[in-house]
Amino acid sequence: MLTIGAILFIIMFLLLAAITSILFLSYRESKSPAVKTLFNTFLFISLYALSLTTLSILAADYPNILIGGYNIAVVLAFLAISAIIRIPTFAENKFIYKNFKAFSWPVIFIGTIVICIQLIDPRIPIKSVDLIFWNASPIAAWLTGITILTYSLIWSFLTYKSALIVSAKEQRLKLYILAFDILCIGISAFLFFPSQNYWQSIASFMVIVPGYLITIIYFSYQKYIKPKHPAETS
Repeated sequence: MLTIGAILFIIMFLLLAAITSILFLSYRESKSPAVKTLFNTFLFISLYALSLTTLSILAADYPNILIGGYNIAVVLAFLAISAIIRIPTFAENKFIYKNFKAFSWPVIFIGTIVICIQLIDPRIPIKSVDLIFWNASPIAAWLTGITILTYSLIWSFLTYKSALIVSAKEQRLKLYILAFDILCIGISAFLFFPSQNYWQSIASFMVIVPGYLITIIYFSYQKYIKPKHPAETS
């Protein structure tokens, strides 16, 4: 029987898979480097969710597999952050462009530290009736949560600023939605990784779902429902 935790991970993965698929199809049509980078970001997040989903369903009774699988999931989370900083609204900001290494290297450095801590100090996940608490070293857990939140806040702020100067209403709305989505991801990560109690873990999922749903609804409307101008279909 599936636990609540496994069901929540399945829902998260399905939502992410939908967003990733839409972005992939958009990239195939547009060949836009910006869309490709955004697709890469959500691909890594989807793989992260898939790894935790698989662990929750198939390996809940195998502590060593849970430990190794969780380490892989954390690597995927840091790869997603590495992709985020290459999205144009982040990478093309004048200050960040001039100091790109100062923003990119900390992700690699902190990610390496986190994985080393988790390898040196492996801790057995705690399995409750409904959830698996991954029980990582507090230092590693907080470093992961704070890093993802920090970069998500920066990206959301820069995307919001970009939206303010975009004249096209649809493009502006798209940027607002993406900014909200990444903000939800950052807050969710901050709650999830150091979580040691049931309600904090549940809250991390509840925070992220609205962002994913709004993104799916808007992108699907733009791609499949909204009537296209003749120039767009020619």
